[in-house]
Amino acid sequence: TLAAIPSLNEYYEQMKAWEWRFGNTPEFNHYMETRFDWGNMDVHIDAKRGRIEEAKIYSDSLFSEMVDALMAELPGHRYDPEEVKEAVVGVADLFPERRKELEKFAGWLAEAL
Repeated sequence: TLAAIPSLNEYYEQMKAWEWRFGNTPEFNHYMETRFDWGNMDVHIDAKRGRIEEAKIYSDSLFSEMVDALMAELPGHRYDPEEVKEAVVGVADLFPERRKELEKFAGWLAEAL
């Protein structure tokens, strides 16, 4: 019945939008860490207005080029689990031999957000 009230429905649509819920968030930092069988991943994300401004990843993994590519890819993306997951899996195009590791990392990171 609420959807039948145009002004209330319009207000609801505005409030459920990502831009309203996250696009105006204050600047924040998020630190996450986990261990995979191929290395430790210590992720530091700086976000502002719902977007990742900087990502630092410290790792003891032997795949340092992959870690560097992840740090370069994440800034500019929305702080959104699905968008971040897609960005991480997209790095697998550069490192197809590391696709399995990147998919595991993407799943963990999306959950941690």
